[in-house]
Amino acid sequence: MPSIKKFGVPMVKTVMKSLLKDILSLKEKTSENLLMVQMFDGKLCHLVNPICSTSYQSFKANVVRKKWMDELLLSVNDDKELAAEWIMTFLGDKYEEIYTEVAVQLGLLLPPKVMDAESACAMWEEANCPYKSQ
Repeated sequence: MPSIKKFGVPMVKTVMKSLLKDILSLKEKTSENLLMVQMFDGKLCHLVNPICSTSYQSFKANVVRKKWMDELLLSVNDDKELAAEWIMTFLGDKYEEIYTEVAVQLGLLLPPKVMDAESACAMWEEANCPYKSQ
């Protein structure tokens, strides 16, 4: 926090919150991206400001109005489609059940899970099916 100390900004919660609000409002009033900074280790950091939503409709409206989803994707990778793929893969791994439900609601075909040989063999034996009928 060298800059905060340098400019004598008091480390008080209300001051910090006011400062952050000012920075966010400046972003909307200038064409320069003030929320993209180079960190001390030289890496770029994009500060994305997603708006809290109470419903899917308000979520979609906030995404369209504030364009934060594009900022989020670009903060992950310069190729937005690749960034979307990475994010969706991560979310699919982490929240597999709801991810599948949403894919079904969207009418997307999901490839069936491949059954391993041991499970398939056990299933056929359980069903008392002879080898020839498999």
